[in-house]
Amino acid sequence: MSGEQNGSSPRYAWLAEDIPIRHHYFADDPRQDLLLYAGVVDVEHEDRQFDATGTLTWRWNPRPQVFYSVSSTEYGRYAVRHNIDNAGNVKVKPKESKTIPYPPAQGLPEGNGKWNASGRRADIEIGGGEVIERVTFALPNFPEVHGHSLSSGGHSWLGRLLLPMRDWDLVLDSISPAARVYKELRRSGGYAITHFGEVRRRDGRSFTVSEAAALMGQLRYVLSFACGRWTAPVLCVGYREDGEPVWADWRAYRVAQWSGGHTLVDVVNQEILSGLLMATDKLWGDTYRRDVFQYAVNYYIDASVGGPIELASSTFQAGLELLSWAVLVEESQELSPSEYKSSRNPAHSLIGRMLTRYGIDTSIPGHMASLSNAAILDAANPCRNGPEVLTRMRNGVIHPKRRIGARSYDIDSWVDAWQLSQQYLLLATLAYVEYSGAYRSPIATNVYAGVVDTVPWAI
Repeated sequence: MSGEQNGSSPRYAWLAEDIPIRHHYFADDPRQDLLLYAGVVDVEHEDRQFDATGTLTWRWNPRPQVFYSVSSTEYGRYAVRHNIDNAGNVKVKPKESKTIPYPPAQGLPEGNGKWNASGRRADIEIGGGEVIERVTFALPNFPEVHGHSLSSGGHSWLGRLLLPMRDWDLVLDSISPAARVYKELRRSGGYAITHFGEVRRRDGRSFTVSEAAALMGQLRYVLSFACGRWTAPVLCVGYREDGEPVWADWRAYRVAQWSGGHTLVDVVNQEILSGLLMATDKLWGDTYRRDVFQYAVNYYIDASVGGPIELASSTFQAGLELLSWAVLVEESQELSPSEYKSSRNPAHSLIGRMLTRYGIDTSIPGHMASLSNAAILDAANPCRNGPEVLTRMRNGVIHPKRRIGARSYDIDSWVDAWQLSQQYLLLATLAYVEYSGAYRSPIATNVYAGVVDTVPWAI
C-alpha cells in the first residue's frame, strides 16, 4: 500500500495512521443527543438582555438542532413567573461566547426561576475571531464506503477516506462499529453520526472562519449529491495551531432522515467520492457553474424522495431543463436564447440534444416494459425515445388536457419514468461538473455492492 493510501504521505503527514479522528463532541452512542453546554447563558428576549442559567443540547429529533432550557431568578421589571415553551423570539448563547466550552459531563437541575424558557435555536455560532489551523466535524447519515484501515478499542475496520482537494486535505472516518450503526439506521431510520471529518489547508497555512464556512457549504452540496439525500457537516469546531478550539458552529443545516434510496457512491468504490469532490472543486470558483450545480442538486435530491411520484418525475424534468439551458445556451452557445425558446425546439428535443452531447443513451431501457407501453399509448403519435415519453407524461400532469386526462398512465409507467428521469439527471449533472469515473446507476437491475458503470463520455 502506498504512503498516500495509508495516510503517511507528506500531504497527510499530520494524520495519525489507523487512529480515528477525535472530534470535540463525541458520544458512545452515535444516535445520542449531545450536551454542548451547561452554565451561565446570555439571553435576549423582548428587547432585554440578561443572564440566566441553562443548558444547550444538540438533539437529533424531530430534526437536528440545538435545544435550550434556561431559567432566570430576575428578569427586568417582571415579578411573576413566566414560562415560555419553544419561544421563537428568545436568543440564547453561552455567556463567554469568545471561548469554546468543553462538553460538560452532566446538565443542571431543573430551573425554578421567575422566568423559564425552552425551545430550539438554529443560528448559534461561537467564537470565530481568530485564524484556525484545522476543523473537525460530525457527519450524519452518510452511506458506508470502505476505505483504509482504522483501529480502536480492539476493533479494526476499513473506515478511512482520504479525499484530497485542490486547496484542502479532507479526511472522513467512519465510526466503530459501523455495521451496527447502519443496521440500526436501516431498521428504524432517523439520525446517527456515521462519520467524523477533519480538514486542513493543503499548504499547511492557517485560514479564516469564513473560509472554513465556505468549504463546509461546498461539502453540504457535494456530499448530499453523493448520497441522494440531504446531509451536512454539523457541530463544526475550528482549532488554533496550539490545539485550542476557538470556533464552533452549532447552526442547523438540512439533514434528511435515513432512507434506503439510491446513492451515487458505492460501498467498495471510494474513488467515486474522491473523483466527485475533485470535479466539483474545479468549478466552485465559477459562480454561474456553481449555482447551476447547486440548483441541479436541489432538483435531484427533492425528486429522489419519490412521492408523489408524478411530482417527483416532473421535478427531475425541471432539473434536466435547467441543465439543457446551461449547456446549450450559456456554455456551448449552440443555441441562442430565442432559438432555445422557439416552438421548433420542444423540451424533449432540447433535453435529448443535451444528453446526446454527452453520449447518454436516450432509448427506453429494454427492461422498462411499462414505460415502453406508455410511449405508444397514443398510437397515432408514439414517442420515439426516453426524453419524449418523459416530457409527455410530465405535460399530462402539469398541463392536463380534457380529452386525454391527467392520469392516463399506470403506476408502473410512472415508476419507470421516475427511475429513468433520475438516471438522466444524475448523469447530466456528473457530465456538467466534468466528472469521469464510475457511478451507481438508478436503473441498474443488479444492485449489489460493487456493481458500477462508467459514465458514457469516459468510455
